[in-house]
Amino acid sequence: MTTLSGTNYSQIVAEAQSKVKDLIELINVDGGSTQGVKKTGKSVNIGNLLNGTTNNVKNIVEGNDQQKASAIQDIMNDLMDLFSNLGTGASSKARKDVLDNDKKIEENKKSAEECSQKVSEKVQNILNDCEANATSIAEAIEKIQKLGGDKGKIAEVEQQLQEQLEIIEENKEILSSDAEAGEKKDALVNILNASKAISGLVEQVAGFKEQILEQNTLVEKSSENIAQLTVDSADTISKGISQMQESLKKAGVLIQKQATLSIEAVKNTGTGTAQEATGQAMTNFWATAAQGAKYILSGNDKLNAGTTLMQGATQGLSKLTGSIGEMGQYLTLFTEFGNGVGSFAEGAVQLIGQYDATVNPMIESIGSWDNIAKASEELETYTQGYAQEALGETQGSTTQTQGSTSQAQGQNSKKIEATDIQNADEENMKFKKFEFDTSIFTIDAK
Repeated sequence: MTTLSGTNYSQIVAEAQSKVKDLIELINVDGGSTQGVKKTGKSVNIGNLLNGTTNNVKNIVEGNDQQKASAIQDIMNDLMDLFSNLGTGASSKARKDVLDNDKKIEENKKSAEECSQKVSEKVQNILNDCEANATSIAEAIEKIQKLGGDKGKIAEVEQQLQEQLEIIEENKEILSSDAEAGEKKDALVNILNASKAISGLVEQVAGFKEQILEQNTLVEKSSENIAQLTVDSADTISKGISQMQESLKKAGVLIQKQATLSIEAVKNTGTGTAQEATGQAMTNFWATAAQGAKYILSGNDKLNAGTTLMQGATQGLSKLTGSIGEMGQYLTLFTEFGNGVGSFAEGAVQLIGQYDATVNPMIESIGSWDNIAKASEELETYTQGYAQEALGETQGSTTQTQGSTSQAQGQNSKKIEATDIQNADEENMKFKKFEFDTSIFTIDAK
C-alpha cells in the first residue's frame, strides 16, 4: 500500500501538461481540442489531456489511494500514448544521418573538384596544342617572308634574271655586228653561260614553289587543328559548366537536408526534454517508476540526438557554403577559359590572315615564272642551234627562228657548253646575226 497523501498531484499534472504543450508547439501540431496525435490507429485527444479528464483529476485530488494510483496511471498511459516514440536509438540514428549527410556533401564537393581539374587540364592541353599550331603558322610566315619582299630570295632571283638578260642583249649586239671572230666567240660564250644561268634560276624558283606548297600544307593543317581544338574546348567548357551547375543543384538539395536535420534536431530536443521531465516526475511514484526510467533514458537519447543533428546541420551548412563558393570560382574559371580560347582563336584568325597576305603575292609572282621557264627553254633551244651552226656541226638546213621546238641540232646530240666554244678555233667558226627576242622573259602574272 503506497502513501499518496501530501503529494501535490495537481502540480505533477500541470508539469506534464506544460511539457506536452511545449512538445506540441515544437512539432507544429495544433493543441486545440479538435486535433489528435495518431498512434497505432488510436487517437489521443490532446485537448482532453491538457485540460485533464474530469474524473482523473478529481480522483487524484479527492479519491482514495487505489483511485489516486489508478488515475495517475491513466494519465501516464495517455502520456505514453502521446510520447509514442519512447525508446533509445535516436542518438545512434542521428549519428548515422549526419555521417550519411556529410558523405553526400563530400562526394558532391569532390565531384565538383574533379570536374574543375579535368576541365582545367583538358583546356590547358588544348591551349598548348593551339599554341603549337600557331607557332607552326608563325614559322611558316617567317619562311615565306624570307622568300619574298624587296630583299627576299624571289626578288634576288628576279634581279639576277634581269642581269642575265642584259648580258644576252649586250652580246647579242656583238654577234649581230661586224665585230671580229674572236670577239663574237666570246659573245657566244657569254650568251651560253647566261642561258645556263637562267635555267638555274628557273630551277631555283621551282624549289621556292615547292617550299610554298609545303608551308601552305602546314598552315592549312594547323588552321584545321586550331579550328577543331577550339570546338573541342568549347565542348569541354560547356560540359564542365553543365556538370558544375548540377553539383550546385545537389548542393541546394543538401542545404534543404540541413534544414531537415535542424528540424529533426529541434523535434528530438523538444521530445527529449519533455520525456526526461515526465520521467523524472514518474519516478517519484512506485507505480510509474519503471516507465519513468524509460522516459528518462529515451529523453536523454533524444537530447543527444538533437545535439548531434544540430551540430551536424550547422557543420554541414558551413561545408556547403564553402563548397558552393568553390563551385562559383570554378564557374568563373570556366568562363575565363572560354574567354581565353576565344581570344586565342581571334589571334589565330589574324595570324592565318597574315600568312595569306604574305604568301598570295609570292604565289602570283612564282606563277609568272611559268612564262620564264618556257622562255628559258626557247632560249636554250635557240642558243644550242646557233652554237652548233657556228661550229659547223649541223647537217642539212636548220631553221633558227625563235620559238621553234624542232630546230636541228645535227646528228651530234651532245649539248654544247661554253667551254666547247672557248676551245674552238674562231677562224673556223661561222657567225651570223643573233635574233632571239629576250622580251618574252616577262615576270608579269598571268
